[in-house]
Amino acid sequence: MNRRLEVGERFPLFELPDERGTPWNLSGQLMLGPAMLVFYRGDW
Repeated sequence: MNRRLEVGERFPLFELPDERGTPWNLSGQLMLGPAMLVFYRGDW
């Protein structure tokens, strides 16, 4: 994805490993109900 999302646009589906290496995907989470994605830029 090489473009920004517009307000109200659906977030693209994706899959990434969690902290244990287990695959986590947005589509599976959405089957449980609404989801909120928060991006935090840590300064470690």
